Amino acid sequence: MSSILVLVGLIGLCLGAFAAIRGRLGWAHINSRRQAGVATFAAVVVLVVGGAITPKPASTTASTKSSSSPASTVAPAASPSTGSAQSPTRTSVTASSTSPRATDATASSTTAGLTLTGYGATEADWAAHHTPDNRFDPGAVWDPMPGWGTDPQHDAKFFMVSYESGRVLSYSMNMPSHASKAEALQVVLSAMPTDTKVLWSTTRVAGQCFQAELQSRQLGSVLSAPSIGDADGEVFVELDSDDLAAGNPYWDPSHVTEAIVMLGSYSTPSKAPAC
Repeated sequence: MSSILVLVGLIGLCLGAFAAIRGRLGWAHINSRRQAGVATFAAVVVLVVGGAITPKPASTTASTKSSSSPASTVAPAASPSTGSAQSPTRTSVTASSTSPRATDATASSTTAGLTLTGYGATEADWAAHHTPDNRFDPGAVWDPMPGWGTDPQHDAKFFMVSYESGRVLSYSMNMPSHASKAEALQVVLSAMPTDTKVLWSTTRVAGQCFQAELQSRQLGSVLSAPSIGDADGEVFVELDSDDLAAGNPYWDPSHVTEAIVMLGSYSTPSKAPAC
C-alpha cells in the first residue's frame, strides 16, 4: 500500500507541475493553474503519507537450534528510491524518476543488440545523444532548437522528460513554427524506433486535440520487464495547438505547437483519456 501511495504521489506531482506550466490539463480535469497548485499540494501529502507508512526492512536472523545446521537469513526487501528536482528558474520544469537510476536490470543500454536513443532509452544513452538545456533543472529539458516552441525561452525540443526504471518513458515536445499535423507526427516518430507504426489516430469530438496510439515491437522487447510492463511496446501520443499564453485549448491541424508522449496502451480511441 505504501509503495502505491508513493507512486500515486509522484505521478500527481508530475501532473500538477505540468498542468501549472500549461495552465490546464483537460484529461486530468485540471482546468486552471490554481487547480494545478491544489493537485500538486495533494500529491505532496500523499507522498508524505506513503513514506510514513513504508514498512522497515526485516532484520537479519540466524538459526541457533543446531551447530550442524547452516545459518538462515531473511534479506531486507529492496525499496526503490524516489526523487524529484525543483527548478530555480522563472519557469519550473521538473524531471522525475520513480525507480532507481542505473541500477535496474531492465535499464541495460542494449537489449538483443538494440540501442535506443529516443523514447525508451536508458538515462545514460539519452544523455549521450541529447544536449541539456541548462536554463532549466538538470535532466528535465533537452535539445534547444531556436525557432521552435512558443517563445525563445521555451524552444527546447524535449521538456518534462520523465524517467522510470532507468528509462525515458514520457516527455513533451515543442514543435517547429506553424508545424502541420503530418510534420508534428514526423517529429514524434523521429524519436521512436524505426519499426514504429500508428495503430489508430483521431481528432477528439470536442475538437481540442489530436490523439494516436503507436506500437513498436523493438520497444516491447525493451519495456517488457515487470517493472515497466509494456511487452506490446505501445505508446500514447497527443498533439495540441494550445495558446499557452492564454491557456486556451484548441486544435488546428495546420498549427501544432506541442506533443505529449507517454506510456499508455489504449486499444481504441474511446478508451483513451480526454484532451
